[in-house]
Parts: sequence; C-alpha cells; structure tokens
Amino acid sequence: MIDSASDNEDNKDNKGKYFSLFNTIINARKFNIEILVSTFTEKGRNRAIERTQKVIRCYYLFGKELKSHFDKLKELGNKDRTAQALVNEEVRKQLSYKYVERTISIAQKVYEFFNEIGEDKMQIKSFSAEEISELSCDDIDFIFAKLANLQKEKNQEDQEGINQEEKDQVIYIE
Repeated sequence: MIDSASDNEDNKDNKGKYFSLFNTIINARKFNIEILVSTFTEKGRNRAIERTQKVIRCYYLFGKELKSHFDKLKELGNKDRTAQALVNEEVRKQLSYKYVERTISIAQKVYEFFNEIGEDKMQIKSFSAEEISELSCDDIDFIFAKLANLQKEKNQEDQEGINQEEKDQVIYIE
C-alpha cells in the first residue's frame, strides 16, 4: 500500500537529507594533491585517516537514513520491495542518477556492517568505505565471528578477574 498523502509530510522532512549527506561524502572524498603529498608526514597521515573515517561515517549516516525511511514506509503497509523502490525514488529525486545505485549500495553495506559490530568500531584506519562495501558475505561473516570470539574471550577474562577479586577479599566478622 502506498500512502502518498501521509508520506508527503515525511518527504518534506526528508527533502535534502540524502543530498546533504551525499554532498558531504563527495566533498570528503575529493582527491587533493596536497593531502597526497602531506601523507608523507605524520600530521598528513592523520588528516588522511580522519578524512577516510569521515567518509565512512557519512556513508553510515546515509545508510541509517535510508533504513529509517524504509522502516517508515514499511509501517505504512508497504511490502519490502515497494518500500525499497520508494526509498530509491526519493534518493533519485535528490541525486544524480549516475551516483545513486553505487552510493546506496555502499551506504547500505557500511551501515549494516557497523550497525552489527557497533558504531564505536568506526575508528577504522586501514579500510575505506568502498573497500568495506566490497567485502564478500564470507569476509563479513569471518569478521563478525572473529569479533564475537574476541568479545567472548574478553568477557571470560573480565569474569576471571572478578572471581579472583572476590577470592582475595577478606570478610571480617565482629
């Protein structure tokens, strides 16, 4: 079911959100010879890392906005395919067709990736948003499993530390 009357208010609220996020992505990705040359210095490398992280964060926010709009359309009674088509149409109204499909694809993959492992893990230094979007399902499953195992080990170590502290405590009874 497409509810265009009640959706018009949401569209007014969303007007420009995709365009704004997309422009931030494009501006952050612009190749700049000054940045390239400056990567030979520590300060330059730090700026390059910050720029990469900013692009990843922008793709994440773009994907989050896509998911939010998709969920709203689903709540209005639209099926998955229809809701996705409506989201894509809204994005196409704001962005050049040339970039829409690739940008949506990267944003969705980056959002799903960091939504699963945690937004706090976005301090990534060795991968760009495009590289994350090109990870295979097997690669992503491997990363998720590895992170889950690391978290499990950390939880066990934390529990062992708590148990040891409890053993070390002396209880005085008067």
